[in-house]
Amino acid sequence: MTVREPTAAELRDGINRLTVELARIGLTDDQEWPTLTRSAATTTVSTAHPPNRSVINATSYDALYNEQAERRAFNFVMLDKALVHFAYEFQGHRLSRHRVVFLPSPHLVEFQNDSELYLREHLYADVIGPQGLAVPMRFDFDVRQGQGVSIDHHATHLTLGQYKHCRIPVAAPVTPWAFMDFLVRHFYQSPAMPNLALNIEPDRRFDPHVLVDLTGNIHVSVPAGI
Repeated sequence: MTVREPTAAELRDGINRLTVELARIGLTDDQEWPTLTRSAATTTVSTAHPPNRSVINATSYDALYNEQAERRAFNFVMLDKALVHFAYEFQGHRLSRHRVVFLPSPHLVEFQNDSELYLREHLYADVIGPQGLAVPMRFDFDVRQGQGVSIDHHATHLTLGQYKHCRIPVAAPVTPWAFMDFLVRHFYQSPAMPNLALNIEPDRRFDPHVLVDLTGNIHVSVPAGI
């Protein structure tokens, strides 16, 4: 298997395939198809209604979730109403930044307590229980103008729980298929379900991008090229 970095068009096509597959297995409730937009300097893979960045860092979590849901700033709405959104930007043929976002519904308790909904959506009866605490996740990558050159603000980092200064170093940018395989495998899986594999393009991975020595520091490893 020859491993190489995905192009912008391959990212868009891969997200399209994920959209179809997630709907086929019944894990999504709604979706927005990815778009590929070219300008003189950049190529962007996102959605027709990208998130309002001024809201992302300046509002409550409920307001953030509601804004993105109403704006339809998502690729997928999972059955529990969690939102997933991908945005990738290339300068030339090289990835310059990305944002991969998972936003659980702040109204999940209502979902958990609706027994009739559990009966209708039997897939979730064994996945989510009242003991669960859904946590927002965001994988960011940015190498524009010298970004990401310290251990505290690594080029690729993971933010948990919308904590403003939570930037856990990640060894490489994250592809949509690796992320969805991770998400479904660990958050939408139960013993009664078949083994789902959503890493649909295993030979398309971004190269590692480590500008500082992560040895001795807890960090996240993701599927990466050579």
